[in-house]
Amino acid sequence: MEYYSPAPLPTPIFKLLSGDEYDKQGDWSVTELGLPPQIAILQRRYRKSLKINVMDMAFAVRGNIMHSALANVKMAGAIVEERFMINILGKQISMKADYVWPYQEAEGDSPRRFQIIDMKDPSRYKAQPDPQGHWYTQNEWTAQCSDEGWIKQVNCYAYGMRQRGFMVDDLVIAAFLRDWSWRECHITKVRDYPPHEMVIQPVPLWGDDQCLNYLESRVRLMEESLLLKDEELPECSNEDRWAKPDLWAAVTTTGATTRAVTGGSKFEDPMSANTFNDTRNAKKPKKLSTVEFRAAESIRCERGYCSAAAFCGQYKNKIKKNPF
Repeated sequence: MEYYSPAPLPTPIFKLLSGDEYDKQGDWSVTELGLPPQIAILQRRYRKSLKINVMDMAFAVRGNIMHSALANVKMAGAIVEERFMINILGKQISMKADYVWPYQEAEGDSPRRFQIIDMKDPSRYKAQPDPQGHWYTQNEWTAQCSDEGWIKQVNCYAYGMRQRGFMVDDLVIAAFLRDWSWRECHITKVRDYPPHEMVIQPVPLWGDDQCLNYLESRVRLMEESLLLKDEELPECSNEDRWAKPDLWAAVTTTGATTRAVTGGSKFEDPMSANTFNDTRNAKKPKKLSTVEFRAAESIRCERGYCSAAAFCGQYKNKIKKNPF
């Protein structure tokens, strides 16, 4: 793996941004199993050839800083960023929960109970209130985590810890919202805006059978994908690519500038766009608009979030707009 910077940087900052703290062990990690197989396999095959722009790694540094800060919190019986492995279908699956601590001591026949805290630094859009529009009561947070990837990841950690004999039955995401705005929260009062820069998101707890079924299905998928050639790997879905949907818009052009007309920017099918366009043009024959197709943006691929994109046939043949 080669790190580079398109901008001049002091050497200590370059080293900070290029520091790879990932300590992979075993056959697969929970993080790898959660990836689309095309990404996971290409990253594994071309790891030594990957070129990483360190200017895109600020988010990773923020995450490392948060994890280091939490690791310094001392709680009796806490298990902090300890990597371990469990066996799934004969493969060693490694995992490392951020912070596991005994929130309730053993009483009588009841065992000691543990909570997993997983640290994230997402956009504020990842935080949404509960169906009643609330975030928390006096005693608990009620706005649950809705990110499927996070739910799967943290439940795998919980399953692994339970296999080691720890009664883990409470899971939360501690989300530090990197783009939270005091002004949007308190002055403009954006609807459903998080009330604080940090929110706690309870994670729905899976049973052991659900966890095991998920892990086994992902191990099978990855092991089967390892046997495929690059061009045979299953393509990433719109969801995998964080792709916005294809849209059609009614637009007008003045000189070199093309703009969507009022109310005509987001149609999910061409028929609706053409109906709107025909109606509008009948009312405004002196300023005719036309229907324009706007292809979905694959955010993960096009904005540098996938390090394997340079080796991906799907990206190069179907998505690529700007060459590496």
